[in-house]
This record gives sequence, C-alpha cells and structure tokens, in this order.
Amino acid sequence: MSKGVITFFFDEGQVFQESWEMLDVHSESLAIRLKRIAIARLPLLASCVRVVQLKADGHPLERVNLKGKGSEFADPRTALSLTEGGRNVNIMLRGVPEDLFADKALTAAGLGFFQKFSSTVSDCSCIIVRRNKAYPITDLEPGRETLLSSEATKKATRIRLNALLGKQETDRFWYSANNKQ
Repeated sequence: MSKGVITFFFDEGQVFQESWEMLDVHSESLAIRLKRIAIARLPLLASCVRVVQLKADGHPLERVNLKGKGSEFADPRTALSLTEGGRNVNIMLRGVPEDLFADKALTAAGLGFFQKFSSTVSDCSCIIVRRNKAYPITDLEPGRETLLSSEATKKATRIRLNALLGKQETDRFWYSANNKQ
C-alpha cells in the first residue's frame, strides 16, 4: 500500500492536507489516482479554497492550481468527518461550502457531489488501515460537522507558503493580503 497527500490552501492563508492510503495493485499509477481524487473533491470545495500540491509515494511532488467549484465561502475551522460502514475513518473534509452542508447534514446537492466523490475514492482502491489490517473503502459516508481549534486553523507562514506555492505566487498572495482595505 502507498500514500497520497493532497494539500489545500484557503485564500485567507490557511493550509491543510488530506492523506489517502491506496493499494498498489491498480491499473493506474498512484499519482493519477491521487489527481482523480483531488478533481472529484472540487465540487465539495468552496471557491475560496484551492488544491495546490499532490504528493504520491514514489512520484515527484506536483504543484497544481485547482480551484474549488462550490460557492464562495467555507469556514476554515469547520470540517466534515467521514465514516465507512458506520466507523470513523480519521479523514475530515475541510473547505466544504456552507450551502452544501446545512442543518448538520449534506443538502441534496451536497449529497450528490459526495456520492460521486465516494465512488472515485472507492475506484481508486483507497483503504482504511485498522490494527495493521487494510480494509477497502467501499461506501464512504459523511459523518458529522466538527469545529476545529483555532490552533489547527492558523495562517501559514511566508516560508511555508514559499514551499507550497513558489516565491512568485507567495509574493502575490502576501502583497494582496497585507494591502486589503
């Protein structure tokens, strides 16, 4: 099994990651499967959040700029926990637009996007590891909304942004963030 990491960036400067464990036995490379998961995630991502990096074991880091396709706002402190067969999978989706998650549940539109995302995760041979045993993800489901601590949602430092976005994009972000009126 191998791991892929997707790195996300909120327009306000917060950075977070999602890690996905995948079986090595698959017709597509790990890097291609990770990109498929990132693309399937875009409808469940507010437009104020971007996918900025993809890193799959055994493959070079790939810088990307994939903007969320959801509505404009998502709270950086809010996350949607995931379950598989009623059990927590220790993965939380951050950046889910507020209009897709209302009254402590996904809306009809949100549920449709989530089902497509879940299907992609399953097709990409993602697994959950419990007690050193791998279980295939076959029916990922949205869990509950979680409020993260302010410590978990601190803005990234300029050094961290340079590593994620590159110097030119970091300078552009830093200038615009510090010159807002």
